[in-house]
Amino acid sequence: MLSTASRNGYLYKIWNARYAPYCISPHYGRNALNDIFSMQNTVYQVIKQAIKQRRAIFPPSYIKKEIPKTLLVELLECANTAPTHKLTQPWRFIIFRENGREKLADQLAEQYKT
Repeated sequence: MLSTASRNGYLYKIWNARYAPYCISPHYGRNALNDIFSMQNTVYQVIKQAIKQRRAIFPPSYIKKEIPKTLLVELLECANTAPTHKLTQPWRFIIFRENGREKLADQLAEQYKT
């Protein structure tokens, strides 16, 4: 038996339990998610370790070493793929390098004084 239901603007084909493997799911489907979570390769282990070891970093912990521009661009490209709250794209990033940070700090200090 085939019927159609609407949920979140998407149409889904809902089958009886015997046709469950052929159901269209809203995202990747159970099988794909199970495959992702059952991966035992290096990429999965690296991501898992990064998630478990994440932490907040505060200004006293910053180092004075400059981040290469290519790395910044790569990180911002990754950030662009992050989900947003209620699709509030586009992202806007401003990078202050070298003297730009000092100029920004001076301008903000002047604004707060007045």
